[in-house]
Amino acid sequence: MKKKIFIAIDVLLILLSVTPIGLVLYDCINRAINGVSPWGDGYGLDYPGMIYGYEAFRYEFRFDVFWGLAIFGIPWACLILTTIIFTVFTVMYAKNNK
Repeated sequence: MKKKIFIAIDVLLILLSVTPIGLVLYDCINRAINGVSPWGDGYGLDYPGMIYGYEAFRYEFRFDVFWGLAIFGIPWACLILTTIIFTVFTVMYAKNNK
């Protein structure tokens, strides 16, 4: 019973660790398809309206990574580290308690 609880917690931690990556990729793909209105980043006040495709993907990815790492980087890194340590612990616990 204890082993199942550890595995369930480990799966939840892995899902919580991977979710931000999926959200960033979803946002970038959505902006590449629907377009993004750039500001700054060399466009200044004279931006060409909406940009699409790879340039929009790259623009949104840089924006999300910059602000995401600036605001959520340290807690996310701690979550990744906790997940790795807990996964190793769960594997060792599951091996020893068959």
